[in-house]
Amino acid sequence: MFKITSIFCWSLVCDLVFSLTLTSIAEKKEFKLRSMSSVPKYRLVSYLARHSGTEDVKVKKLSIPEQSFYTHVHFAWECANKALSHVALKSDSGVLDIAGANMALPITCLPEMYAPGNISAVIDFAINCYSWASPKQSQSFQPVSYVSALRAAESIEINKNLIHESTSQFLMSTQTGAYHFVWEDYLEMNEFMHSLNYTTVVCGNSPSVYNPCDWKLVGLNPNEASNLCLYRIINEELKPTNSSESPWRLV
Repeated sequence: MFKITSIFCWSLVCDLVFSLTLTSIAEKKEFKLRSMSSVPKYRLVSYLARHSGTEDVKVKKLSIPEQSFYTHVHFAWECANKALSHVALKSDSGVLDIAGANMALPITCLPEMYAPGNISAVIDFAINCYSWASPKQSQSFQPVSYVSALRAAESIEINKNLIHESTSQFLMSTQTGAYHFVWEDYLEMNEFMHSLNYTTVVCGNSPSVYNPCDWKLVGLNPNEASNLCLYRIINEELKPTNSSESPWRLV
């Protein structure tokens, strides 16, 4: 009788603990990474245009009209590499909402982009910067390379996971010699970017006589531009990478 009672009581405790655990998990916001094409285009474009326009200093401080930027993102979606571009989704009351997104664009696509008004000055700046920052390669064939410039996230953690996933896919799917640029804030992300084997090409406050990647050139004030850094990773060898560090995997 004692054993039966003990087992019964223990099962109640286990059920209670399990129930509390499920409740705790349910109360937390859980995120999953998906490919960019897994969500409707209009939702992704709207999210990136809205959040980049209000949170990304590279956009909000350059007097870019909201509608022009929305159309710019719309056409950027057409050019983006879907395998390297991802969204973070959260389940809120059974409805999946976008909590972050990263759009990886082939650098060769930039001259063809829709760029009205001040956006054209930013594109000119970017093309000149990436040309200067690209690795000097002796091979005659130049592999397609990418930049992740259109990115927004609700938290630093989600931002890191988006970059991690895009980097992993980049290293697995691109040709040897291809490179990937990422703009990030030095104070928040420098250590993380180096942990993924990115190198710091240049920052806004880099002591350089010639710095075509300084965002002061397109209108940001020195304080805003100083910590914006361009990071680069080169696919030295085409091989699978271990992406197990990312807690949210593609499904």
